[in-house]
Amino acid sequence: MKCVKLWMSAAVLVVLAAVFCADTFAGQEGHYTGGIIRPRDVAVPEPGLYYTQYNPVYTSNQFRDRNGVKVTGMAMQRDIVKTIDIYGYHVDFIADVNASADVKIEVDSFGMMPTFIWVTKQKLFGAKYGMFIQPYFGYEKIKVEADLDASVDPMLEVRGYGIRLPGQEAKRSVSKSSSRFDIGDMYVQPIWLGWSGNHYDLAFDYGFFAPTGGYNKNNLVNIGKGFWSHIMQVGGLYYPNPNKSTALMGQWTYELNGCMHGQDIRPGDNIIFEYGLSQYLTTWLEIGFMGFDIWEVTQDHGMQATGKNAKDQDHAIGAMISVWPIQNKLNVSFRATKEVYTKDRFKGDWYTATVTYVF
Repeated sequence: MKCVKLWMSAAVLVVLAAVFCADTFAGQEGHYTGGIIRPRDVAVPEPGLYYTQYNPVYTSNQFRDRNGVKVTGMAMQRDIVKTIDIYGYHVDFIADVNASADVKIEVDSFGMMPTFIWVTKQKLFGAKYGMFIQPYFGYEKIKVEADLDASVDPMLEVRGYGIRLPGQEAKRSVSKSSSRFDIGDMYVQPIWLGWSGNHYDLAFDYGFFAPTGGYNKNNLVNIGKGFWSHIMQVGGLYYPNPNKSTALMGQWTYELNGCMHGQDIRPGDNIIFEYGLSQYLTTWLEIGFMGFDIWEVTQDHGMQATGKNAKDQDHAIGAMISVWPIQNKLNVSFRATKEVYTKDRFKGDWYTATVTYVF
């Protein structure tokens, strides 16, 4: 009976390890995400200095697997064999372990992204030339709850003869939470080119995320990612009216991810499409909507990569309101974005408050 209890404890520990392992829920995501910028942010502004602070909040209570199905639990079956020697006889203790867990998970995060923008008076290829730097400070909390159900059917085997022993069942409810506030990975965009016309703004830019944030592969929560990402973007605005009160926005992003520090993992690359509409109702009031689509286009690579055959997706849409308390000097905006479909990712909601000051 003591062996049966040991096997039962082993079964519970195995399921707990699976439940609380971050790799159970997702492969490594990239840095860039939608749900943060405003429609007109893709255009290079007039020469000068600007300060913009994005404050994104993300909340989720569900994870979607590689098929887009909500993950509500997991199950495992395993045979555990232990052989001992008793007076010259080899005795095999064999246990058929079946265990399952109903899982609930909650994720809440908050970020501060102070952005320092400089648009020079110089022209490059006939375009306005700007650049910016964007450090990141973030808080994240993950809470996992699991209702475990395990059973063990043990048997002794000596010289081919089996003796069935009484089985045992156990139920247990467990939870674990982890939170962290830390410096995240910094984004630097040294190339930001913009071409303007009466009815359009076009932009091309290159930037990179540097792994300046805290990252430890053993942590359930990390603010940093632990790898470099290179970002290339092409986007623009179309203005149907000469006064540019209405703007249709579209932007394509390619994210090339590097290898994770200290691990044989290189996250897959992503393509992101962002779109939106901005409408000024007055000179100080703007409303609009935006959406984004993220597709992982290459598999995760490396001996330690999990879920190599799963390519994640994220599709979302939302609305925005923006006001100028001080005309052409101070702007405040708020947008809410709902993820409508995800694969191999959490599915939740974004809320972003943004403040811009023009020097």
